[in-house]
Amino acid sequence: MHFFSLRCVLYRLRIFETDNIEDTLISLLGELKQKEIHVLDIKVDRGTLEQHFMEMTRREAE
Repeated sequence: MHFFSLRCVLYRLRIFETDNIEDTLISLLGELKQKEIHVLDIKVDRGTLEQHFMEMTRREAE
């Protein structure tokens, strides 16, 4: 289980719990983009955001 927090213009701070951080984060960011809500900060409990996106990109390339 992974946790990440997201802070954006409308939400002060929201904490999310997920088994698949890549899919959850991509889905959430897409939803916020459609609503034109600006993300101010993202923090991931384990690893860096860059590492998670690198892993996701590697999986998509396979």
